[in-house]
Amino acid sequence: MRRLLIGLLTLFALLPVQLQAQLTVGAEGMTVKKGTTLSVDGLALVPDVDLSLKSLSITRESIPVQWPQFSGIKRQYRFSSPIAYQGSVAMTFLDSELNGNEAQNLVVAHTAAGLGAGYMDYTLSSGSIINSFRKVISQDFAKLTTMTGLTAVTPGSLLVPVTPANATICDGSTITLRTIRGASWQWFRDGMLLPGSVGQELIVSRSGNYTVRVVFESGSSVMSDPASVTVNTALVGNLISERGTSISLGETTTLIASGGLSYFWEDEEGIVSGMHTDSLVVRPSKNTTYKVVISNGSGCNVVKTIDIAVKDDYRTLLANNILTPNGDGVNDVWVVKNLDLYPNNEVVIFDRAGRVVFKQIDYKNTWDGTLNGVPLPEDTYYYALYINSGKGKLTGFITLVRD
Repeated sequence: MRRLLIGLLTLFALLPVQLQAQLTVGAEGMTVKKGTTLSVDGLALVPDVDLSLKSLSITRESIPVQWPQFSGIKRQYRFSSPIAYQGSVAMTFLDSELNGNEAQNLVVAHTAAGLGAGYMDYTLSSGSIINSFRKVISQDFAKLTTMTGLTAVTPGSLLVPVTPANATICDGSTITLRTIRGASWQWFRDGMLLPGSVGQELIVSRSGNYTVRVVFESGSSVMSDPASVTVNTALVGNLISERGTSISLGETTTLIASGGLSYFWEDEEGIVSGMHTDSLVVRPSKNTTYKVVISNGSGCNVVKTIDIAVKDDYRTLLANNILTPNGDGVNDVWVVKNLDLYPNNEVVIFDRAGRVVFKQIDYKNTWDGTLNGVPLPEDTYYYALYINSGKGKLTGFITLVRD
């Protein structure tokens, strides 16, 4: 096989420069017979088995694959859809495309990921052969290999990352660490081998410094820098109501959350203020459940809920007993506090003789001491407030004073 690759290097280097910048195969497809050379703009494929191509394009790009420390050459070949390939590959390169690499140190790198693949998606080959004089590198894929891209890079320059490099999670949750592609992996926590942790990814639930040894197809291996994972104690959190969990209709209460650094309340009926604080002021008109997310700012959250029961007992209906309609903004109209929560109401106001001077269904706190627009004289007037079709009743007097 090595003789075949060397021969391919020589043959490919001597091919006349009459190659296309792009090869496109339509839906009708094409087949490259076993042992036949397919050449596309500096790339040669010699399959060991018949290679069928359909609805596919092969392009050459001058953008290198960016490795963390030392990037690939400024040449990569892209297949618009994956191919399953077995056989020999050769690609040319120019001195201007080496991008800092030494030609004699290059190896072929391939990926099966999509067009947006990064270095973590590439696999480094072993046994690549370089003809530095003719600027050709070749590689034999002895078994079927799925690929969408080909390039070349210096393997010894690879800095193995673990992502994320630093993470904080909450007790009871997990995070997935990931490294680059390779032939095999060994993961360590605080320098101790983790038995059975032999995949490209590692699910972590404990604090520690995690490293991975990546073994490549060439047999070489590289140890990563450590990735730090911190597991915080789970939040407990607390939520109480300043007035208890049962209040009268019209009352406000303050819901107080504790145990975290930040608080987010879900929107709900009856909220007055405090949506992004630890204290939420509420005035519910019905039985309501309030929910808050408590966070410590380091990945730990806890959700707390509280049920507030609302009693329809009329205790919060407070009627003013003085009316001074002089336009100073104070007691200019007769007000019954919290009546807005009892829309099914009726007000009747009458004088000492029992004559009705004002009557209104669904009173809106607007009576200004007049009868049909005419100011009434100073005196004591009496009211009857009927709630919920007469189920509740409130009576009293109003002293009308004029300056």
